[in-house]
Amino acid sequence: MWSFLTEKAALTYNRQIEYFKCLCESLKVEELLNLNKDEAFEQFFEENEDILIQLKDVNISYLEKIIEKLEIHFYKLNIAGVDKELLDFVFDNKYYDINKYMIDIILVYKNSEIAERDLSKKCYTMIMTSGYDCLIDDVSDNIEEYVKEVILSNDNNCDDEKYILDLINKCSDDMDLVEKIIVHENFKLENISVCENKYWLLLLKHRKINANFDNVIQYWKQFSKNGLDEVLIDFLSTECDAILNSDRSFVEEKFIKDLSFSDIDNNIFEKYISYLRLIFSDLEFDFASMNQEKLKILIQNKYILLNKQCFDKIKDISVEMATLYILSSKDSFIDNMEVFQIDEDIFNNLMTKTDKVFCQKIVNYYGKDYINKNLIIAIFNMNITLTKDLFKIIFDKISNELKLALLVRHLDLFNAEELKNLFAKMDGEYKELSNREKRHNIYFPINDENKRLGDYLYKIGYISNEDRYAKNKEENQLLFRIRAKK
Repeated sequence: MWSFLTEKAALTYNRQIEYFKCLCESLKVEELLNLNKDEAFEQFFEENEDILIQLKDVNISYLEKIIEKLEIHFYKLNIAGVDKELLDFVFDNKYYDINKYMIDIILVYKNSEIAERDLSKKCYTMIMTSGYDCLIDDVSDNIEEYVKEVILSNDNNCDDEKYILDLINKCSDDMDLVEKIIVHENFKLENISVCENKYWLLLLKHRKINANFDNVIQYWKQFSKNGLDEVLIDFLSTECDAILNSDRSFVEEKFIKDLSFSDIDNNIFEKYISYLRLIFSDLEFDFASMNQEKLKILIQNKYILLNKQCFDKIKDISVEMATLYILSSKDSFIDNMEVFQIDEDIFNNLMTKTDKVFCQKIVNYYGKDYINKNLIIAIFNMNITLTKDLFKIIFDKISNELKLALLVRHLDLFNAEELKNLFAKMDGEYKELSNREKRHNIYFPINDENKRLGDYLYKIGYISNEDRYAKNKEENQLLFRIRAKK
């Protein structure tokens, strides 16, 4: 009968209400429900949001029995003017669908002063702080339905951190759903440790924790036993500036090593390395398997103090890397040259990449093993001062013209007898200087080198004339009066 009435096209909704009221007045609940075919009464109640307003004249107890027997679930309900007793019955006994509309209706019913913004942005927080246990229990018992119908329908939820974590924990059996909650809630945890570590990867992935070294190191300790995972690398990369502005006291040496062997972009890596400024105390790691650009950055920033153990490993990688390693700690290298064995390629590379003072040190220590044309050119171009021993080796390998230039630069290394022996190895008039058996005169062209030579020879008594400018037919020359050796 009721199905016939509701399906009759000419019968308006108001006429349907009147007929239903008449049925309620004339029939017991059980008799009325016998007329319900194909869930017609359920549709009548659930599809008309003002149904309780329209039936306000019907006995409340009667309506409650109908709702209870039919297990009505209102998915949209207008409650203006509806008796409080009936509404309490409906809400306390959970005769409603869990959806945003009905949740908002219930919250406002229980607290008319609730702010619209809180309803739209902090629905779950409002539920959990409402003090209305029936609603809290219903949502908790049907948490997945609530999340899908309410949380996921809004891209800008701003629930309180405490209740977001509560929501996540209640859905912990479905990590896909947990991830969706994390995405749809607008929050950032100050410290990652406030929640279980099984959620940390998702929190990091979706940038829901504060970007600082404390959180990074906590995550790394938990999930990066075999090096940094992709999620952490991505977080370190995109949040680099914020992380670098945080307290670095949490950073450990092993973390830097893991970072060094990771796939993080080299430019990002350099930012961290140049900021953290650590010195490795444990140097037992495989330089050869490290990205060479990262190794270079570590060396340039002095993370690897110069020592023989590391040098022997690094020089096997490349000449350039070995050179860089030495130049990163020049003073230490100079003070400990006896410890380091360098080959000719490293020696030559060092000669092209540093200053005169450093070159002079390495030439005098290592040069005797690597004498070649390029080294000799470098010695003259850089005006390097040699030790007496190296001078003698170089002197024997160069032309007469170069011998004079080299000798003039190093005169103060030698006494008269030593100079006599050196002159003997030279050509022309300079060879004559080695003859000290009797007094005799030797003439030389006037130039700076000969002037300096004359000054020194006079100083040590090798020649006798203070005024060396010739005043006879050999004028425009320098005169050296050789003293006879006594």
